[in-house]
Amino acid sequence: MARILALVALAAIAALLYWAAESGVIEKSFGPKMPRREQFTLDSVRIKIYDEAGRHYMTVLGDQAIVKKDYKTVRVEKIKVVDSRSKPPGILTADIGFRKVLRKVEQLEFRKNVYLRQGSGRSLQTEQMFFYPKENIVEVPVPSTTKTTDTTVTGDVLQSSTSLKTGTIRGNVRIVRIMQSATGQNLPVTITGDVCPFDIGQGIYTITGNVAVLRQGLKLTCHETQYRTATERAWAKGMVAVTDPEVILTCDELEYDVKSDTVFISAKPSSPTTPSASRTTYRVPNDPSTWQLMELHAKKMVYERTKGSLVANKEVMVVRWSLEGSELKRDFEIRSDNLNSVYQGDAKVKRKGAGRSNFSGNVHIASEKVGAYGDRAVFYEDSRNFYVIGRAKAWSYDKQGRPINEISGGKILH
Repeated sequence: MARILALVALAAIAALLYWAAESGVIEKSFGPKMPRREQFTLDSVRIKIYDEAGRHYMTVLGDQAIVKKDYKTVRVEKIKVVDSRSKPPGILTADIGFRKVLRKVEQLEFRKNVYLRQGSGRSLQTEQMFFYPKENIVEVPVPSTTKTTDTTVTGDVLQSSTSLKTGTIRGNVRIVRIMQSATGQNLPVTITGDVCPFDIGQGIYTITGNVAVLRQGLKLTCHETQYRTATERAWAKGMVAVTDPEVILTCDELEYDVKSDTVFISAKPSSPTTPSASRTTYRVPNDPSTWQLMELHAKKMVYERTKGSLVANKEVMVVRWSLEGSELKRDFEIRSDNLNSVYQGDAKVKRKGAGRSNFSGNVHIASEKVGAYGDRAVFYEDSRNFYVIGRAKAWSYDKQGRPINEISGGKILH
């Protein structure tokens, strides 16, 4: 009887020491002396895992372990894994853990209430996870949540390094980042998309496919965006559109400074389209039948949402359209080198210069009945009047479209 107990104890020690290692020495020494049972059970287990160089790097704790005769399959309940390779050491807990060796590839599987914590503040929560020790890879085939101190990432499928620093998440990707605004407030920024390779160490998230960036009423949509946490900026490209209560911007690519809530647009020579902005107002408040559309095209734009300021440069063109009854009418067109416009919107404090657009540099104004030219022009939204300033000229057109009744001066009310 004592001899049998000794053999069982030796077999148990062999299983505990070599959860991961494929050691011919151990198998040769203890394999032939294993009991005839196909598996055995151990309570309150502590298993040490070694790498190929014989260095201990992981400890597995559990309430109970079921070990197969060949050591290649182990099942542990209420598992806790301590990975000493990271500092502070990584911790993994789950209700059930499995160790399998398939075609000489070691695989650790964890199920139910899986929680992995790595490094300083990085963690993963899911219901199923596979870990490949030799490749140092984690695969999560079910929805998961990855967190850092200020960012939460969710998605359907995840593959990453065990440190959770780099990887790719796919399907229903959602990133929520809590950042401080320029005024010191904590504000959430949400980014959604289809696929997201990430590098937490560098603070880079690259999101592709049906991308949307949301921040306090602003929505940015595009094909691809890269978000950098060091600068709190997003670079967007591919059918880009920015919408908020004030204005709609469209372009091929742009840069969005999330912290200052500012959009930067600069068209490249190769851009297939010219960036544009549009804004709808109503001559009669809340009466959709009286809307007016201001449409802007320019090579460069800067939109500061907090100030309601839109600055445009290079080949500026503004067109205003009005709906009168069922007829869409082109009211006027303005071309210039530069534009600075301020919107009042729903700001509680009246903005300086709100409701006024300042044009400068080779200003040309054209409408059905009149035209004007000058160095500068100011358009007042409420009165819908223009002041043309500096070498100003204005004229009307006859029935054949020829200019008549020309006047000139330093300042002309148009």
